Amino acid sequence: MSRLAVELPDDDPRTAALVEALEAFGARVVHEPVGGRRTLVTGGARSGKSSYAESLLAGAPAVDYVATSERDEGDPEWMARIAAHVARRPAHWRTVETMDVAGVLAADGPPVLVDCLGVWLTRVLDGTGFWADRDAAGPLVRERVDALAAALAASRRTVVLVTNEVGAGIVPADAGGRGFRDWLGVLNATVADVCERVVLCVAGRALDLPATTTAHGLAGGGPA
Repeated sequence: MSRLAVELPDDDPRTAALVEALEAFGARVVHEPVGGRRTLVTGGARSGKSSYAESLLAGAPAVDYVATSERDEGDPEWMARIAAHVARRPAHWRTVETMDVAGVLAADGPPVLVDCLGVWLTRVLDGTGFWADRDAAGPLVRERVDALAAALAASRRTVVLVTNEVGAGIVPADAGGRGFRDWLGVLNATVADVCERVVLCVAGRALDLPATTTAHGLAGGGPA
């Protein structure tokens, strides 16, 4: 059986028609963003990171959208944000609301979009008792971060992950805030190490970051 790689524009309506025609002939069409099968998209608030990540998979015939946030009916503003994200996504995308991102990546299926790792980390910190005892929770957080990175590295699926970029401004006033900032840096660096492409979104512009592995002092532990 022959394999053929062709780059098709996601924003061209003819792309979907061509994919449908190929599948009618029994072809297995694999959607992979330019630059690699694993892409990490990072940026600050309202930087355009989620929209950009979604555009990378716009031409895929099916997508599993992994939403890591937890619904809170008592917070109308948060629920409105979730509703806005849902409304923006293509109707044929399947939404998977779960914390078990590693489990999704381990299963076979269509391309995956994870949004976002910052919210995922917050729930990990909640679940490990981080806010009450940061030292005791550290190894558990490290274990969850490593498990996620290992699942990403081993996954056979095309994966786009969205994360937050924090720590470039004011130092948080409390120890919990500083701990979250530090662990998010650890998470982002660990995931970036197993991605072929890392994109930084700033003011609605996407910037490709160089493929360089830095010595981020993570061996055997977490933030110092």
